[in-house]
Amino acid sequence: MDEGSLMDSNRKFAKHWLQKATRSDYERVVSEAKLTDEQLDVLTKTMNEDSQVKQSMGNYCSVSTIKRKIKVVYDKVYVALCRLFYDTL
Repeated sequence: MDEGSLMDSNRKFAKHWLQKATRSDYERVVSEAKLTDEQLDVLTKTMNEDSQVKQSMGNYCSVSTIKRKIKVVYDKVYVALCRLFYDTL
């Protein structure tokens, strides 16, 4: 498995985990991930199923910028998950 597909699977895992998490676990992981206010806003809107186009218009940026921000958020969440629950880092 190359590094790109590994990162994609890690992001998918983080997204799936966030969608299924209890509120307390969700807040714990988000806190551990040390997301900025902007990153937390992107995550919240993504979890509420706002489209990337809608987010880009609201944040006055391109859709590709929103996609990049979401990737960074999922990467940070994955690392936080590993630290808190899986102790692999």
